[in-house]
Amino acid sequence: MYPLVREKIPLFCLAALSSIVTYVAQQQSGAVSTLEVYSLSVRVANAFLSYVIYMGKMIWPSHLAVLYPHPGMWPQWKVIASVSLLAALTWIVIRAARRLP
Repeated sequence: MYPLVREKIPLFCLAALSSIVTYVAQQQSGAVSTLEVYSLSVRVANAFLSYVIYMGKMIWPSHLAVLYPHPGMWPQWKVIASVSLLAALTWIVIRAARRLP
């Protein structure tokens, strides 16, 4: 195993443990909704769209809030545009990293 990867295993374990503890605490307080409320596809669509929205807020920080309530269903064209934009940006970054290490 690579030494740089091996030295990060304890940090990965701590991050995983912290994630589990946070999830359990949030679930017990009622902050985590079940899949009956929002299906997995709605959650995945929201994740893609949220990435793009937050990238936009890094450039133009307007309408910021402490809590962003789940909007429910997003229009399909917005989800497709977000997935396409994230795929294109990922492809550009990977190509740039290969050329400019």
